[in-house]
Amino acid sequence: MLANILFDGLDKHMTAEQVYETARKGRGHVSLATVYNTLHQFTGACLLRQVVVGSAQVYFDTNVTPHYHVYDAAAGALFDINAAEIQISGLPKPPRGRKVERVDVVVGLASD
Repeated sequence: MLANILFDGLDKHMTAEQVYETARKGRGHVSLATVYNTLHQFTGACLLRQVVVGSAQVYFDTNVTPHYHVYDAAAGALFDINAAEIQISGLPKPPRGRKVERVDVVVGLASD
């Protein structure tokens, strides 16, 4: 049921709470803990990508290709930015024996 909510062919960004509420509206009987556990398993299997937009706000992204995000806090929405639209330079050298796996960029929007 959770896989059907997430992987319907459309790219989406959902919090665990949004997945939980969608499941409940569809008459699914699942606990919030099960939703979190499933989302983390999907993330571990590289089916989802976690996007942290604040200390207590995490979205799960079904688009796992390289890209960045814009976060609109007023709307509570996360939007994709094509990776080609942002240039990143001057990354610090990683510690010995480590390499940079990815760079996450979240552009936050404010009201005028």
